[in-house]
Amino acid sequence: MSARSPRNVIPLRMDTRAMSCLGCEARAACLPAGMDDETCARIDSLVLQRYRLLRGEGLYQMNEAVRGRVYAVRSGHFKCYRLTPDGDQRITGLPGRGTLLGLDVLGCERHASAASATADSVLCELSHPRLLEAARRFPALERRLEQMLSQELARQHGLAVMLSYPRAEQKIACYLLQLAWSSRHLEAGRVCVDLPLTRQDIGDYLGLTDATITRQLLRLQREGVLRVERRHIVLTDQPGLQRMADGESGAPEAAHTAQR
Repeated sequence: MSARSPRNVIPLRMDTRAMSCLGCEARAACLPAGMDDETCARIDSLVLQRYRLLRGEGLYQMNEAVRGRVYAVRSGHFKCYRLTPDGDQRITGLPGRGTLLGLDVLGCERHASAASATADSVLCELSHPRLLEAARRFPALERRLEQMLSQELARQHGLAVMLSYPRAEQKIACYLLQLAWSSRHLEAGRVCVDLPLTRQDIGDYLGLTDATITRQLLRLQREGVLRVERRHIVLTDQPGLQRMADGESGAPEAAHTAQR
């Protein structure tokens, strides 16, 4: 499927106040905690445009000009990925609501990876130079941007550690727990997650085959650790899943079975 540059995406045409930062559900995740409405309105004035991207549509491509832009994810999910010389996809990040896309290329001329929506999404386009200028005027915003950069570095470190695990079940357990922490909701008192990726994309992210992903999810369901309903997963035994993530249970799989 072809990616579309944000310059070609039709901007949202909705009530201005309804779409402003003041009424945004992602405000608490995106902006500093406790920011007053007046300051929030000033930050909102920095938004150049808002876009709606449908699932599968691209935001930018590898080697596309950066143009000094960053994108705040208002709703939905994205995947950032690179293509190998053989054309294989390698997912490097899974930004969700309240995160900033484009922090990894600040100071660069071209994007080192591509980004596309994995669910219908809304994002806000901002000028990076104007955002930095605003951060100098509002110390709380400057601290929030520093936190986001630190979180991005921690995420990259966490991904490297997760990919180093020898067992497929450990990788999948870590991935599901990360989803639970970032998009937690309850169903009959149990934590539930909705997978933002296909089985193949999850495999690309974890360095496993899609067949291994399917097999492991079915195995975890048989063992009563979770319940799978297509992309909807109920964590029926979260402590057990945590033990798997810690490498305390489960029989090791042969390397050729777990890894690509």
